[in-house]
Amino acid sequence: MELRKILIVEDSHTTREYLTELVQILGFQAHPVMQKADFLPDFNRHHPDVLLLGSCYSPGQVKAFAEVVELEQKCLPIIYITNGSDQMKPDNIPLGDNISCLPRSFNPDDLKLAIHRMIKESQDAEYEILNETIVGGSNAMMEIKKNILRLSKSDVTVLITGESGTGKEMVARAIHDLSLRAKKPFVKVNSAALPDNLIESELFGYEKGAFTGAWRNKPGKFLLAHAGTLLLDEIGEISLHLQPKLLQVLEDSELSALGSTTNAEIDVRVLASTNSDLRQGVEEGRFRADLFYRLNVISIHIPPLRDRMEDIAPLCKHFLRKHSSLNGKEEVK
Repeated sequence: MELRKILIVEDSHTTREYLTELVQILGFQAHPVMQKADFLPDFNRHHPDVLLLGSCYSPGQVKAFAEVVELEQKCLPIIYITNGSDQMKPDNIPLGDNISCLPRSFNPDDLKLAIHRMIKESQDAEYEILNETIVGGSNAMMEIKKNILRLSKSDVTVLITGESGTGKEMVARAIHDLSLRAKKPFVKVNSAALPDNLIESELFGYEKGAFTGAWRNKPGKFLLAHAGTLLLDEIGEISLHLQPKLLQVLEDSELSALGSTTNAEIDVRVLASTNSDLRQGVEEGRFRADLFYRLNVISIHIPPLRDRMEDIAPLCKHFLRKHSSLNGKEEVK
């Protein structure tokens, strides 16, 4: 199992080296950075599980870090080391539940316990949020929820499979909403709803004059999803002639709009969904094998409700509560 990542923010070279070595001895990945110069780029590069602030000299300094982190990754655990003054005690700093502190003379075991506790509390909070949107307590749904929480912490491509109506888009949205890209766009493209002659321009965009009727530049869905997440819904319906270009974009993270002579770099997390058997499509020559393996880095299969009957009751309660609220009715007990 991959070690938990701790981003250590500390200006002092000596203290930074000490904390780095200690965190590694305690069994975590350590990523040390300086406070002002490298904090945010390294934060976005490493996607840490915990932020450890070394020397904090004022409540305002802790609050400033907390506000920046809140914009990037909601509820990320933050542990700061106090300087011993009364003003740095937790009771004197009105911060969130995701922030904890240790005294300057902390015991290494205290740091280890604090890291484990903060990670668990963070996961519990995310799990409560997830339960509001992904309803069901069957073994299959519990496994799906675990995978959503795990996959939301990375940018790996995910293929979501299942029959129509099983909730593939909801799973994709949950992965996005719990990720570092949550505050960026979530863009969906339904490959089955667009004819072949439109899907290419819809995905990649076009330049003015690229074809008859192209009176202006139009950005494609990939560019609209820049820094966020793009869901390629019903990916099995995409035509063979377009699959090589899609593969190239996924591999190179750059694209060329129709009629353009230049490439544009993109930063997009791609999720794909399908109700068809892509492996069979590969065998029958309807879907490229290299594109299938590029999309199917990790897969989540959602079984139909008939295979998880124990989820019917909680789903009924969920929809009854939802529609009672929408229609101003009192929920029936």
